[in-house]
Amino acid sequence: DNLGDRMDCAINNLQYLNDEGVIIWDNTEGPDWPEIKKHLSLTGFKDISFTGMVAQELSYSRTTLLYKAHNCFNI
Repeated sequence: DNLGDRMDCAINNLQYLNDEGVIIWDNTEGPDWPEIKKHLSLTGFKDISFTGMVAQELSYSRTTLLYKAHNCFNI
């Protein structure tokens, strides 16, 4: 199921991210996001979210940038 796949991604793919890496996660308005955000927060990630209109639809979506203290964007 899609929700499980997104959580699995949050758990299993961090090993491929280097110390300065960031994650850009799309569609973070979904029901799975609070659990994913909690997991990533416990592993040291902070987040900034951006909400806007979805192309060719009448709805909004949120994309979230996740980062740690020493990241490639220097934020």
